Amino acid sequence: MPDSRDGSQGSEDQGNLSYQQEIEDALNDDPQRIGDVWRLRTKHGENAEGIRADLNVKTVGTVHSSLGLIDTLLNCKRSTNAPTLALQRARALRSFAKRHEKLSPASKHIVEELATEHQRVADDEEALANETEQIARKGGLSRGQPGIYVYALPHYLRFPVSRADSDESNPRTYLKVGMSNVDAKGRVRQQVTTALPEPPRVLRRYVLQASNADYRRVEDRMHRHLNAADHNQNRQRGAGKEWFLTHLTFVDSTADILGLAIEYEDEDYPSVL
Repeated sequence: MPDSRDGSQGSEDQGNLSYQQEIEDALNDDPQRIGDVWRLRTKHGENAEGIRADLNVKTVGTVHSSLGLIDTLLNCKRSTNAPTLALQRARALRSFAKRHEKLSPASKHIVEELATEHQRVADDEEALANETEQIARKGGLSRGQPGIYVYALPHYLRFPVSRADSDESNPRTYLKVGMSNVDAKGRVRQQVTTALPEPPRVLRRYVLQASNADYRRVEDRMHRHLNAADHNQNRQRGAGKEWFLTHLTFVDSTADILGLAIEYEDEDYPSVL
């Protein structure tokens, strides 16, 4: 007969197997993007570009985030020290535990504990300061490239202005949608030095294939489409008029409608998790 230590180890292994199977079953049944990525992982493995192509989504960052969340769930281990990504993952883990009612209390507790661990990273003031400094150094864009750019202040990404209505919708926050016919990075830097309280996080640069593209006209069309969909322009007195209460998924969709391609994306901040 095995001694008590062997019996304890056997129970622990059985518990780990039970958790693993429950998570895999939940991922197989999940109707959201993480479920789509999980099911395609059987075909493509960790090839995010192959999964992106099969999903017919515009950004590979979305796939990377889903793969990271899947690994977190399966390995019961936090894999990021970045506060913004940790906050996204904490919210996604809580949402996962909430919508999968078939998870046992023990498995649900593990997922919720993972969410709490990620939340601790998200709330770490020193880590936040380091991330802000890294964002400022990174810049996100190459010099001398025209296009439509999108950026946000880190505060508004961490604390959206309007919460999501459900797990399948996106929270809205203030995103800056601007343009330059010459140098998008230079335009962003000009605004940073004159009017912003913290370094912005550049999320996108969209381009047209035509060499003589008039981005001012394209920008106007984007702004009108955002307003028409009630992703409203900030009209407060003294506020910048290129800030919209929207989300990146919708801005990506608007850009696609107008024939714009994503030339730059911040893969650490996807449009959909």
